Amino acid sequence: MKHIALAGKLFVLALFFASCTTNDKANPVAENVGETPAVLEDNKVDVTSYSKRSGYSIIDKLFSEAQDKDPNLKALVNEINGMDDAVNDSLAKFNRYTSTMDMYWISVTSHINQISDTLYQKELRDIFGALEKSYSKRMELHNEKEKEIDARKRMLQDTELIMKLVVTEPMMHNYQQNERPNAKILANIVAKYDSLLNRSREYTNIKK
Repeated sequence: MKHIALAGKLFVLALFFASCTTNDKANPVAENVGETPAVLEDNKVDVTSYSKRSGYSIIDKLFSEAQDKDPNLKALVNEINGMDDAVNDSLAKFNRYTSTMDMYWISVTSHINQISDTLYQKELRDIFGALEKSYSKRMELHNEKEKEIDARKRMLQDTELIMKLVVTEPMMHNYQQNERPNAKILANIVAKYDSLLNRSREYTNIKK
């Protein structure tokens, strides 16, 4: 099921980016197909800054550049980044209500336990137990929606990661194609080593 869900996310993202590339003017990133990403140009690359422990990766830098070239993508990312605050503001009243009710039922139990008359205790436990059960029943829809919100939040987090990979892959492809060093440089180094080794032979023969 996880593979099916991932395939669905990739398909949706593919449709999104396909629609963006139908009009080059609407997609500034598409106008620069074949160009090396600016953040990876020789005079700007600092490989040491992309350490494994760093929270800001090379993909993040590429994705930031992609946003600068695509206002629609930047607006989408800004909205995604602001979602947590928006959700927290919307849920503030709900969370305050449920917390208050939880404290109330705890307080009810505490007060009933302090009553010395066991008959009153039992009668009150039955009454307030029914009231709490009724409350829980009325809150089922709210709790279900809260679970759906948590699930959507995780899905959006996954989607953002996938989006970063999908957007930056063509940029890295351009880098690979444009900046790949000439193999002759390496061959020349090998040849230099061979030359030095050959010239050193006469000085390494052990005379018997």
